[in-house]
Amino acid sequence: VFRRVADASNGYSSKVFTSSAPFEQNLVEGAESEKLTDDAAVKAAVIKSIREDSTTMIVGQFSAIDKAGAQDGYDISVAAYRDAILQFDEAVGEIMAALESRPTYKEENWLGFIASNKGGAFEIPDEENDNTIFSNPKANTFLVYYSPKYRSRFIAKPYLGNRYQGSFLRFQGNLHGELTGENNDVYNLGG
Repeated sequence: VFRRVADASNGYSSKVFTSSAPFEQNLVEGAESEKLTDDAAVKAAVIKSIREDSTTMIVGQFSAIDKAGAQDGYDISVAAYRDAILQFDEAVGEIMAALESRPTYKEENWLGFIASNKGGAFEIPDEENDNTIFSNPKANTFLVYYSPKYRSRFIAKPYLGNRYQGSFLRFQGNLHGELTGENNDVYNLGG
């Protein structure tokens, strides 16, 4: 994406601040990037860049929430995980305050977004498990967009129909069914 921003027009530029070596090594081609020690350093670099630069795109990649979840559990009831989320929330507030304090902010056309790159291991209660991708905690991610020009709207998990009720066979692993020669027309729907 950074290469596309650079190629889109002369003068467009991107800066990436990250505390993740794999992110910095693999996902920042086309941007000026800086690998920093931790999320506090990332926040400080993003704020400094917002205040001083005319950069087209500024990315801050934060790692503390995932580190806390991987170590202690991806559950808001775990103090370290909850505290990491709250610290990130404070960082977002400070970053937005820095953005809005730019002298030319009202003439600029900013889009801010927060995206998680993956979910984490978390046990879904049976009554909340609808057996779709939305009940796979490792794929459970979110995306938040912000612009003063946008109206706020929450888009919830879509309803995908009735969940099967009662007792039924659940396949575990890579299983499949196979029709033999004598019954191979059973599922032929005329197509």
